[in-house]
Amino acid sequence: MTQVASPHQHIDLPWYVVRVKANAERKVAQSLTNRGLDIFLPLHKRPSKRKSLGLIHIPLFPGYVFARFALPGSSIVLTCEGVVHILCRGSIPEPVDRDEMRSLLVLSKTVPFLTPLPAFTTGQKVRIT
Repeated sequence: MTQVASPHQHIDLPWYVVRVKANAERKVAQSLTNRGLDIFLPLHKRPSKRKSLGLIHIPLFPGYVFARFALPGSSIVLTCEGVVHILCRGSIPEPVDRDEMRSLLVLSKTVPFLTPLPAFTTGQKVRIT
């Protein structure tokens, strides 16, 4: 399941990664949507730690929301409650590569539930092929 809000279809604008406070992804996504921005918040299902809740939807990238906006208008993002900053290269916000973003959007529409790979532990041996 993925939460995508594209009410305005600003297709020509780049996507940026917005860092948000812990557990504020949905709140920030809704707030940015209310401000007229297109957002993308990919979610995945996992069992809840409380068995009574069953499966829950959590962000695929905890702490991050993708937003599409014009760079001169970044103040509308930065003033949103729960936003920490926009990911930058140096001091300039860095847009997500268009092909990578397109792939992520297409994948989220074609695969019902994305599942992250398990995390590695410190010192764990891995083989990259």
